[in-house]
Formats: sequence, structure tokens, C-alpha cells
Amino acid sequence: MIYSEIMLFSLLTIISGFLGLAYEVIYQRSFSLINGDLYSTYAIIVLTFIAGMSIGNLAGFKLRESLPLLEAIGAGLLLLLEFSCAKAVIRLIYPSR
Repeated sequence: MIYSEIMLFSLLTIISGFLGLAYEVIYQRSFSLINGDLYSTYAIIVLTFIAGMSIGNLAGFKLRESLPLLEAIGAGLLLLLEFSCAKAVIRLIYPSR
């Protein structure tokens, strides 16, 4: 029983890390469409990503026993929302003719 819980936690950790990196790439691409490819754009995205991971780590530490699956469920739903918002931003920037 303990082995399956460890495997589940490991899988959720891997999925969470992958989704975090996917968010960073999506934010970087959409922000660079607006601002251009500047070093300051990348610095802002990396700083925001690291700050968000730190805040999420602190919140997860405080909620680690009561809500173990919330992070994976919330990250999946947020990713779906982000993809729909990214499509809307791209349509605003590049309207069809």
C-alpha cells in the first residue's frame, strides 16, 4: 500500500512540474508576442515563475495533509483555461482577414 502511494505522489509531482514548465513557456510566448523578444521579457517571466513556484510550495506545505490531489486537478483545469485564453489573445493580436 505504501509503495502505490509513493508512486502516485511521484507521478503527481512529475505532472505538476511538467505543467509548471508548460505554463512558463505559454506565458513567455504570449508575453513576447506583445512585448517583443527582449531580455527583460524573459527576466520578468522567469521571476514570476519562480515566485509562483515559491508561493505554491509554501501553500502546499501548509495544505499537504488535507488536500493532496488538489494541485493536480487545479493545474489541469488551469492549463485548459490558459490554452483557451492564449487562443483568444492570438486572435486579438492577429485578427483573421
